[in-house]
Amino acid sequence: LADRSAPSHKKVATTTAVRFMATRNGFFTSSTHVDALSYKPVAMSRNTGIHRPTQQLQDDDLDSIFKGGVLVKTYEGTSQYMQQGFSACGLASFNAVRYVMGKEQEGVRQEVLLREMMSYEAIQNVTSICAFWISRAHLEIEEIYNLPIFSEFLQLASVKYGRPSVEWFAHCFRHLEALAKNGSNAVIFARAPELLCVLRIDMSGYEDLSDVWVVLDSHSSSPHHGDGAAFSFFGTMRGAAEYVAELLQVDSNVPISRMPQQTQLLSQCSAYIVTQKRINMGDPDANSTLHDASIAILGVKSQLADLQINFSDLQNSHRELAERSQRVEGSNSKLNRELADTRESMN
Repeated sequence: LADRSAPSHKKVATTTAVRFMATRNGFFTSSTHVDALSYKPVAMSRNTGIHRPTQQLQDDDLDSIFKGGVLVKTYEGTSQYMQQGFSACGLASFNAVRYVMGKEQEGVRQEVLLREMMSYEAIQNVTSICAFWISRAHLEIEEIYNLPIFSEFLQLASVKYGRPSVEWFAHCFRHLEALAKNGSNAVIFARAPELLCVLRIDMSGYEDLSDVWVVLDSHSSSPHHGDGAAFSFFGTMRGAAEYVAELLQVDSNVPISRMPQQTQLLSQCSAYIVTQKRINMGDPDANSTLHDASIAILGVKSQLADLQINFSDLQNSHRELAERSQRVEGSNSKLNRELADTRESMN
């Protein structure tokens, strides 16, 4: 994957967003100037006052998005790594889709939904599932989708494949727009070994606004949101496509035909289009049962994955020992021949 510590930037108009960060002692706010069509922060200032988390967000938060800007919401300590889910980005991605679509079924939509997504509770809710997958192995997309908590409510509508680029990501986003039917939808991008989620928040009928695009990055390697997971809100499709392209980029100067076959495979990206099934997601008893079943399945799969990794490690160790033994035997045979030759010459 690309080095996230050194993204490129473009000179475009700026807007002001408010960034809330959490500490063990509370929360502080910081004003961040971000590009209107790109995510690159160009200046930052911090207030030292401590603030408690609150759902009462400032009007500027949404205004900056509606004017085509970018807003990053992150809270320290919420990344998948902080919950020991080092390979759980896929779980966080699907959980984000389930969370948003569940909120919409409850009647929480558009502006109210965006405000809820900016809260600490929302990001913590989304990444909390990562604590149940502590294996070093990555789950396949199909394995995650088949967990009851996801497969009962979400639908994998289609899959697209392509080489990561701004144009290709924008193409996937336009496909989401074409599928829109009075509700939000999402695409989960997979480029080995990472996954991330982009949600199209339906804003139809709201003050003549187009959709809002929200990128979930559950990792903590981005220079834009420290060790917390982040929802990044984009007022333009292009801005979201540029951001995702930076996270999942390959060197576009190298023709794919000149890459080794394995590198060609790793340079490709998969896009899983996710919509919601017309099933009520608000039944507490059903949700509790599906949640418990999914956690139990994850526990078994995690143990099995670790056993497979340990078995593979043992096989590698056995192979190395066997090769070393052959080398030692070869050295012993050579020494024995040399010793025999020496004795024969002395006689």
